[in-house]
Amino acid sequence: MLMRHRATVSCALLLLCGCGDMPSRDATAISPTFPAQWTSHHSAATNINPQWLNAFADATLTPLVNDALTHNYDLKAAAARVNAARQQAIIDGADRLPQLALSPNYQRGNLQNTETTGSFNVLFDLS
Repeated sequence: MLMRHRATVSCALLLLCGCGDMPSRDATAISPTFPAQWTSHHSAATNINPQWLNAFADATLTPLVNDALTHNYDLKAAAARVNAARQQAIIDGADRLPQLALSPNYQRGNLQNTETTGSFNVLFDLS
């Protein structure tokens, strides 16, 4: 019973401590300055060492990371979605190119077994 009473009092004291006044702070007093444009002396592609994993020199980590990269189907799915989006952009842009349609048609027939007729039609559309 005494333990239960102590636990209740301790919880009540903790809850009351959270109700204290917060110190007043002026948000405008902390105003960081940012440059108008971010600059970098190096491009991101040149900063990455292709052998970055070897820098750890860990015989356990290297096969784990290589296995994770090889069997990471989320990365493969993301790469497939990027490739599909690129191909869809090419397809969507095809409407901007000129379209050429050619529909040849030839018909042949007999008129009362005496005369053979033929007709040739071509539909050409460039739009």
